[in-house]
Amino acid sequence: MNNELLQKIDRIHPYPAKFTVDLALEYINKYTTEGDVVYDPFVGSGTTLLASSVLHRIGYGTDINHIAILISKGKLLKLSNQEILHLKNFAKEFENNYIDWIKTVKPYTYPTIEHWFCENSILILSLILEKLSILKSEREKIFLKLVTSSIINTISNQDSDSKT
Repeated sequence: MNNELLQKIDRIHPYPAKFTVDLALEYINKYTTEGDVVYDPFVGSGTTLLASSVLHRIGYGTDINHIAILISKGKLLKLSNQEILHLKNFAKEFENNYIDWIKTVKPYTYPTIEHWFCENSILILSLILEKLSILKSEREKIFLKLVTSSIINTISNQDSDSKT
């Protein structure tokens, strides 16, 4: 995998206190050999697992943060050409139809949602979640959940160091 693509994959989702994939590659390469097991007990954004995969190590990671697990799973997906085509078609269909679909979507709600999102964001995110739920492929769902989480991170009213 070329370094530019690897860095793009590593930056797919913001996460606090993240280190670079270059650093992970350097240390994993220095202290392990192909086929070794690499364990990251606080997997965070999955950088160590991504580097382990690229260097042909067996990577394991754990974390109590469900977003960390989602980011890690998403980074490790090796989507087939067919899956990529299906995702592109999904995105194109969404782009072409969301104006009509938005009129019928039931807005997702919880007590403080208006604190975190404006009305338009709530509608669009509700629509994304509705359309995501009808996908059959778990791998495609993981990827789209990761992208949606990244969007949520960007458009929410949160004030944190993980927002880019």
